[in-house]
Amino acid sequence: MPQPRKPLSISKAFNQASRHPAWNFQRGNNLRGIAGAWKIPEGMTASGYEDITLKRLFADEELQQLAGVKTTRALEAYWRGGGIWQKLKDADAPQVLKDSWDALVSLNPKLAAVTVDREKLRSLLDAHYGVTSGFNIDDINFFQAQKKIGDGLPAKQAHAMPDHGPRLTRIDAVSKPPMYWVASPETAKKVEQRYKRKGLLN
Repeated sequence: MPQPRKPLSISKAFNQASRHPAWNFQRGNNLRGIAGAWKIPEGMTASGYEDITLKRLFADEELQQLAGVKTTRALEAYWRGGGIWQKLKDADAPQVLKDSWDALVSLNPKLAAVTVDREKLRSLLDAHYGVTSGFNIDDINFFQAQKKIGDGLPAKQAHAMPDHGPRLTRIDAVSKPPMYWVASPETAKKVEQRYKRKGLLN
C-alpha cells in the first residue's frame, strides 16, 4: 500500500511556481521572514493546491445553482469573466471550501489567527489565496480589512494611507523586485528596518 506523501513546505513549493510576489520579493532582495511559510495539504505545491481548490469549487452543485449555471465549465467561464463576484459576493461558502480551509489550519495552526468569515465564500477564498500566495498573517488580515474600506482596490487604498503609503514608496524605490502585493504596515516596517540596517534607507 503506497504511503501518503508528506505536505510540502511552501518555501520549497514556491521555488516551482511564479505566482508568489512575497517570496519573489524576499528572495530577490535577500531578506528573510517576510513571506508566509505554510505547509500545503495533499503533498501539492501551493499553485497546484490553488488550482485543485478552484476545480473542486467549480464542481459544487449548490454554487452552480446559485450562480445560475449548470456545469463546472460554465461556472469556470463565468468566474473568469469577473461578473460572478457581484452575484456571489455575499454567498455562503460551500462545504468543500470550508473543508479545505480546515485542512490548511490543521497543518498550520498559526492560520487560526487569520481574520476570516468561514461562512462566506469571498472571505474564505481570499484567505485561501493569501495562503497559497505565500503571504504572512499580517498581510492576509490587512488585505481582508482593506476590502471592507470604501470601493477602491486594496493596493490603491494602502498606498493612500498617510504613513504607510510613503513607506511603501520608499521601499519600492530601492527594491528589485518591488512589493507587488498589498503588504501590511507591519510587513513594511520590518522591511524598512532591515533596509536601514543594510544602509539602503536613511
